[in-house]
Amino acid sequence: MYHYTVAQWLLCFYIYSFIGWCWESLYVSFLQKRWVNRGFMRGPFLPIYGSGALIMLLVCVPFKNHLLLTFLPGMIGATLLELATGAAMEALFRVRYWDYSERKLNYKGYICLEASLLWGVFTVLMNLLLHRPVHWLLTHLPPFWLQAGTAVITLLVGTDFVLSFLGALNLRRMLDRIEQMKTDLAVMQRRLDAMVAFSDPRRDLEEKILQSREKMRVLVESRKKLHIRRILGNPTMVSRRYRHALEDVRQFIRESRKK
Repeated sequence: MYHYTVAQWLLCFYIYSFIGWCWESLYVSFLQKRWVNRGFMRGPFLPIYGSGALIMLLVCVPFKNHLLLTFLPGMIGATLLELATGAAMEALFRVRYWDYSERKLNYKGYICLEASLLWGVFTVLMNLLLHRPVHWLLTHLPPFWLQAGTAVITLLVGTDFVLSFLGALNLRRMLDRIEQMKTDLAVMQRRLDAMVAFSDPRRDLEEKILQSREKMRVLVESRKKLHIRRILGNPTMVSRRYRHALEDVRQFIRESRKK
């Protein structure tokens, strides 16, 4: 068992959140063939990796000399964390920030066998190799610098999390509004299709449709800078409730970047 202070555990969490961000950003950038700043937050932190690492350390320390007994608890604990985090985020933001639906043996897109096995491998590597330099750093930093550095990082990460949380809620509200506008447009289009050509009511409705489309374009344009990193940084982001609205926003961002 690691007997760390609160500051040491916090710094450990931040270190592995940063390592997870590095891994995810490099891996997804390789797949996308462009730089992708992964994650929910703006800064270089993926808290799910930090949380997963702490769970792995706490659960697997008694078995760190047994490969299989290190692999299995780490795999199960991290998978349960990923499932709970994914479900909670989708319930809150109506958006799934990662999606394994196209992977084999997945559960509702939140988790899959491939990711679970990788969590197990990461647990073994962390206990055998990665945590040794991290442990050395945590135990050799002078107390003043440990506490001061951890306090500063906590302030930065806390501020980032609050802003990112509010941004995610803002994205949810925007997608909800776009989805409602698209529903209204579909109703108006059906009414338009049933009208006599060249009639005054038809021309009025055509004008309303054009105005509604322009309002939707202006809405996305006004929020683009706020959400562009969030959407581009999570290329597998999906939404069951706002599927069409999210795709429209993603397409608008792609087209605007080409200009």
